[in-house]
Parts: sequence; structure tokens; C-alpha cells
Amino acid sequence: MDIATAALRLFVREKNALNSAQKKNPDWPEPNYVDPETRMPLLIGVTCTSGFIMLVLLGIRIYTRHKMSTRGLGVDDILMVLAAIFSTALVAIVCVCAVYGTGYHNWDIRTEWYPTWGKATFSQNLAFIPATTLTKLSILHTYLFLFPSRANAIFCRTMMAFLWVWGTIQIIVSCFQCRPLSSYWDISMKKKCILINPYLYSSGAVNSLTDVIVYLWPSRTLFTLELPLLRRLGLLVTFSAGLVAVLASILRMVSIRNASSSSDSTWEGTFIALWKVLEVTFGVKCGCLPAVKPLIERFLPKPNTDSSRSQIEGYSSNNFNRLDNCDSHSRVNSDRGVGLRALSHDSLPDGEDGTASEDAENEEKQLERSYKTMR
Repeated sequence: MDIATAALRLFVREKNALNSAQKKNPDWPEPNYVDPETRMPLLIGVTCTSGFIMLVLLGIRIYTRHKMSTRGLGVDDILMVLAAIFSTALVAIVCVCAVYGTGYHNWDIRTEWYPTWGKATFSQNLAFIPATTLTKLSILHTYLFLFPSRANAIFCRTMMAFLWVWGTIQIIVSCFQCRPLSSYWDISMKKKCILINPYLYSSGAVNSLTDVIVYLWPSRTLFTLELPLLRRLGLLVTFSAGLVAVLASILRMVSIRNASSSSDSTWEGTFIALWKVLEVTFGVKCGCLPAVKPLIERFLPKPNTDSSRSQIEGYSSNNFNRLDNCDSHSRVNSDRGVGLRALSHDSLPDGEDGTASEDAENEEKQLERSYKTMR
């Protein structure tokens, strides 16, 4: 049998399956193949814009780490690049889905579109799951560097292990939730599937919970720093900006419920794909936000006074004196996690008065070296 004959037989089977589906849905109108209503411009426009902004922020992160930091690129940067690659792949896959079915009414989808649309829809999770997992792994590696405490190390490594296991389970279930595999794109085949909606709801809930835990974890440390309230709140907002991804995840689950209860699933499924892309791209973007500040400071006009410079760095000298003069337990005890490494070099004392202990001196030197590597 040649390829043309096989393709013709596949087309006939799919056409018959579509006709059968239309008979089962008498409320469907006649298909419009000439000028169908579609949400394709909305889906492609929003996802591509979000993906472009993500790549710009990723480029800024890589530039500042490579050109403006003595530390250079770390494991967290490599993981974030991989997360961005999978996120970009998801954007491309969703655009293919938008061209071949997602955003159209069920009755307006051409029969010959089904194989391409089915394969693209199946591929979404193969990009989505690694993207979300790698983003959180990158952020956890950043926490390991920024917060030198035993409690933080235990938390980060435990969450990393869980995310690796959970991500692997999700990929396996996504690949084998329906059998045979080709039934994803061959609508004429009989398939046997697990209860998909409970799986989608449960996996979405676990993903949202891990997002909240990871993004809010630094709050316990940030509120112990001897810094002005507004500065602490600013740092907290920066680290927890990824909660926007949690909102996108919740809205995605709402869209799944709406699409599963609708007879026009491809039309309602527009927002499932939309929120899925926004969830992964916002995660990467929020992970890259802290790297924007050093680049902005480099190109801002530099004031002449040291006090003005310290204000640009985000902290005043008095604030650092309060941090430097806090009790030794809150300065040195790593279990409380108060040794945030990203301290400004301008905040360190100009000299030692000879009364500080050797441990305190070593701690200050370590913090100064850590800040220089982050710059």
C-alpha cells in the first residue's frame, strides 16, 4: 500500500468519524469552512507577546550574570535557560494548535486538521511539565546561594527531590493516560483513557501548592532582616512575583472545567492553552526579574555623593549600620537564615574598631564576597 492510499483511507475514516460526531450533536450548525469564527488571533497574539517578553528578560539575566558578575553563570541560570526553551516550545505548539483547531468551533474544524491538531495538543504537556518544573528548580538553586542556612538547604533539597519525582510522574501519566497513543490524533480509533479531569484537577492543585511554597519561602528570611519596612516589602514582592503564575494555574483549572462541560470544547479550550502559556512564561519572567536591577543601575546617571549612591543601591548607610550592629545571634546563626548574601558593598564598615570577634569579621568578609559575585 503506497502512502497516498494510506492517507486517503485515513481521511475517509476521519471524515466518517466526524460525520458520526455531527449526527450525535444535532445542535451543531452547518460547518463554515470559508470564514469561520475563531479566537486564533487572541491566542497567538497573547502567547507570542508573553513569550517574547520572557526571552528579553532571560537575555538580561544572562547578560548581567555573564558580563556584570564575577560569579558567572550558575546552575540556576542553566536551569532557567532550559525552562525558557521548553516554554518557547510550548508557545510554538500552542500557535500550531490555534491554526489547526484550538479557538475554532468544533463544527468548523476541517477533517484534515485533526491529525496535526491532535499531535500538537498531545505535545503541550511534554513542554509544559518540564517548563514549570525547571523554573522552580532554578529558583530553589538561587535560594541555596542567597540564604546560607541549614534550614534553607534542607527545604530546597527536599523540594528539588519532590519536584523531580513529581515531574517524572506527570510526564508518564500524560503520555499513557489514553491507549493506544495514536488515539490522540486518530479520532477513528477506539481508545481507553483514565479519568482525565480528576487527574488534571489534582495535578493542577499540586502544581499550584508547590508554586505557593517555593515563591513565598523567602518571606520568613526577608522579614528578619534589619532593613526599612518598605525595602523588605519590596524584596518580598520581587521574590513572590511568581504568584502570578499561581493565579494563571487556577484560571487554567477553571477553563478546564468550562471546556469539559461544553459541547464546543475546542472553542472553550482557547483559555486552557492561553493560561498554560502565561503560567510558564510568567514563572520564567519572575525568576529573571532580580537581574534587571543591576542593568538599570549601570545605565542610570551616577550621583556624586556616596549617600546618593547608597540610595540607588536601594539601602541607606544608616540602614546597613542597623543591620551590621544587630546581635551576633541574628547575624551568625545560620538556622534563622538571616545571612542574606546579596548585601551591598557600600553597606560594609569602612574599618574595624578591633573589638569585633574573629567570627564576625569572617562573616562580613563572606557577605562582601558573596555580594561581589552576585554583581
